[in-house]
Amino acid sequence: MPHVPTDGSKQATALGFTETRWSLVALANGTESLCSREALAKLCEAYWHPIYSFLRRKGHALHDAEDLTQQFFVHLLRKDTFANADQTKGRFRNFLLGAPKNFVIDEYRRSTSLKRGGVQPQALPFEIHKAEQRYREEPDSNLTPDQVYDRQWAANLSN
Repeated sequence: MPHVPTDGSKQATALGFTETRWSLVALANGTESLCSREALAKLCEAYWHPIYSFLRRKGHALHDAEDLTQQFFVHLLRKDTFANADQTKGRFRNFLLGAPKNFVIDEYRRSTSLKRGGVQPQALPFEIHKAEQRYREEPDSNLTPDQVYDRQWAANLSN
């Protein structure tokens, strides 16, 4: 396993991906502190676009993908999902890819069983128009949703 810096710096892998800052993930799992909240905000900001692109490629319409992305990150924050991320079990991007797959299934089940009402998640500040433009500019329409996710993940981390 490659060395992952814990000082907050990033290290590129052989594939050109930038390693996840596991120290940031660990900090996000901390107690309800300002540092923990800032770490959570940085993780959400860094990784929302790959999730959005994945959901769009899965066939969700623009507004549905936007809503699901928002709801997914609210779910992550409320349920302390980052606490389940474990560097010894694999890459963070794989963990974060599995999480929306499960979330979408759960949301579908909830939406088909919820008669009416429910709690609306608070919106997170995503720039959906820019995300949709980037999604539409994706050069290869033959990519699977997982491949689009990996491509967008790499693009986001290299910026």
